[in-house]
Amino acid sequence: LSSQDRIQLQGDAGAGRNASIQSAQAGVQAGNLSAGNDLTVLAAQAIQVAGGASAGGDMALSSQNAGVSAQTLLANGDLSTQAAGDIIITGTVAAGGNNQLHSSAGQVDLGADLYGANSVSVIGNSVQLAQGLQSGGLASVTANTGAIHSAADLVAAGNMQLQSAGATTVSGSLQSGANLALQSGADTSISGNLAAQQNISVQSAGDLQATHIASTGDTSLAANRIQADDVQAGGQAELLAPQDIELAQALVAGSLSTHS
Repeated sequence: LSSQDRIQLQGDAGAGRNASIQSAQAGVQAGNLSAGNDLTVLAAQAIQVAGGASAGGDMALSSQNAGVSAQTLLANGDLSTQAAGDIIITGTVAAGGNNQLHSSAGQVDLGADLYGANSVSVIGNSVQLAQGLQSGGLASVTANTGAIHSAADLVAAGNMQLQSAGATTVSGSLQSGANLALQSGADTSISGNLAAQQNISVQSAGDLQATHIASTGDTSLAANRIQADDVQAGGQAELLAPQDIELAQALVAGSLSTHS
């Protein structure tokens, strides 16, 4: 289905195999979209799915000049959501492969679960995750001009990378099955634990607050002020803060370096 102008589908649109919807100069509006195999939606302007979109294979949604909104996005294969504007999904976003949500100039706001069996990558000016994320491999979250806020745990079986120009706030824990790297342009607040099976690296331009910080490898923490219950590292632990370093319980490491 292809048109130069707007494509508006009031009800459900489905295909037993592949489905492709393209608007070269305008947007796409639909109720529910489904494909037995791959689903592709390309538009110059906004993509608005009032219900959900699902694919038995891969799914690709791309808005060149505006945003993408939907209730749910579900793909058995890879899921790619690209937009120049805001990406707003109120329900679950899940992929049986890689899951990418990339906005070049807007926010990414997700209202429910975010899952990728192989990997999860989120990029936006700011990132809001109402239910955190789970990745079977790599997890990467980037806020180019604003903050990262998650109201639940961020969990990755592989490496985890978080980078924000503003604050990073997680009402839960960060858990990585490999390395965990976090860079924040303002305060970093983790209500739960920072945990990695390998190394942890945190660089925060503001204060760093967490409950338990634990790695089996090295742990490097650099912030204006560091506050935690305890820090445990199987290798070297390095804590750098021009203000206070406050640990309510223990600091345990193979080797230790602190500067305040």
